[in-house]
Amino acid sequence: MQHPSKPLAKTRQGTVSGSTEQGIHIWRGIPYAAPPVGQLRWRAPQPPARWQGVRQADAFSAASWQDIDYCRELGGGDPGAFSEDCLYLNIWAPATAAQPLPVMVWLHGGGFTIGAGSLPPYDGKALASRDVVVVTVNYRLGHLGFFAHPALEEEAGERLYNFALLDQIAALQWVQENIHAFGGDAANVTLFGESAGARSVLSLMASPKAKGLFHKAIIQSGYTLPDLPREKALEKGRLLAEHFALPRASAEELRAIPAEAFWSLTAPLNTGRPPSSATRCCRSRCWRPFLPGASIQCR
Repeated sequence: MQHPSKPLAKTRQGTVSGSTEQGIHIWRGIPYAAPPVGQLRWRAPQPPARWQGVRQADAFSAASWQDIDYCRELGGGDPGAFSEDCLYLNIWAPATAAQPLPVMVWLHGGGFTIGAGSLPPYDGKALASRDVVVVTVNYRLGHLGFFAHPALEEEAGERLYNFALLDQIAALQWVQENIHAFGGDAANVTLFGESAGARSVLSLMASPKAKGLFHKAIIQSGYTLPDLPREKALEKGRLLAEHFALPRASAEELRAIPAEAFWSLTAPLNTGRPPSSATRCCRSRCWRPFLPGASIQCR
């Protein structure tokens, strides 16, 4: 971080250039994983590619596909553009810091169907002004984050589900590897979130895959873990494939469905607005975490 208005930080993938606002250094849209597109859809997040030179990190990335009107109404504002290529994070850090600072990683809410780390309520300047390094994270939502289907189970390798939670784990791994370059202390990371974000924190507290990646947790408007059984999630995936005229779908055929096609669906295949309350939505219509996935195992 050398220039006062264009702070530089060297990550494992390359150098990023941010901006400075009101005494806070800000880096927006840093990739923490490879784009989960094509053959990487519905797979565990992969490491981001390296780059040469300096990458500009002065604009938020696209958010995961979602219902824009629903997000504007209940999610905290306009999430901006949508893309499957959404695995990015944002960092706020004090412009001057004498020692490594505590790190706070924020997981947004939205019923696992809407939201983004770039929404106005999640601006990290206020917290960063209190000598904290703040990180906000995008992760896959809805169908892209929690789809299950027998064809995916038949692929070689470890069975993995709950891709949104795996995204969050990948972001925490990135923080462990790189946050020192932004003035943060990788040994003092607090994970916090609200609603679905709080639900995610609870899940990661119970997952061995997240062990050692954070040290404290804050649960805001959290709720218990009424996860779907794996069999129910697979049945929901089969119904979705049949809707797209794929009763005997292969993994390749499923990955060829355009991402935007999922959000024009009607209930019960869509991510859904709350019919009367957020609780009813989460119980009946939303694509959400399920058990037993390899990404969520009890200690």
